[in-house]
Amino acid sequence: FVQWLLELSVSSLLPSLNYQRKKTALLLMEALLETCTDSWSPNKRKGQPPQDMTELLNLARQSGNWDFFSQSNLQILLGCLMDGTNEVRSDMSVLLGVVAHGEAPEDACFQPLIFVTYLHQQLVEHYKVACTDLLQAAKAKPLHGLILALRKCLTEVPEILSSLRLQPLRTRWKLFISQLMDTLSNISHFLLDTLSGAHQFSSRGQ
Repeated sequence: FVQWLLELSVSSLLPSLNYQRKKTALLLMEALLETCTDSWSPNKRKGQPPQDMTELLNLARQSGNWDFFSQSNLQILLGCLMDGTNEVRSDMSVLLGVVAHGEAPEDACFQPLIFVTYLHQQLVEHYKVACTDLLQAAKAKPLHGLILALRKCLTEVPEILSSLRLQPLRTRWKLFISQLMDTLSNISHFLLDTLSGAHQFSSRGQ
């Protein structure tokens, strides 16, 4: 049943589907990720995973089920950050926080620094599209969802907050934060120029 519900939820997040279906699918995905985990959360008084959850997860993965982090699933989930509605993008950023808080394979992209670096790379790509064609970016590659996801990850996800304080990663985190601030500054100036009428799409490609 869990595998069927996972496949149904992911298939309901395709770009061509309507808002109501995506909204329901995101709520189901969040419930699945919070339920099917062996990560103990000190912020929850109730609903902690049972002791045998790790064994159950291993058995499911060995049989090829409950692969929440498969490449095809990730492509669809991250695609929701480019959805045309603010609420879907916002819900997706919340779901990303649940995903980043949960357990993932050691070589997966959800290691904190790698995960937020990927989101930043996507933000830079969307910004470049916006500089060329703002209307196309607003429709296909919006900035809002990625910025919201980065904010939530860097301020609310315990694993990422802990990683920020790790001495071996301090230099890399400083570099990432510096690059992210540069990108956000460029986006802010770009939007202000656009609102003031100073930005000319025909003369700027970046």
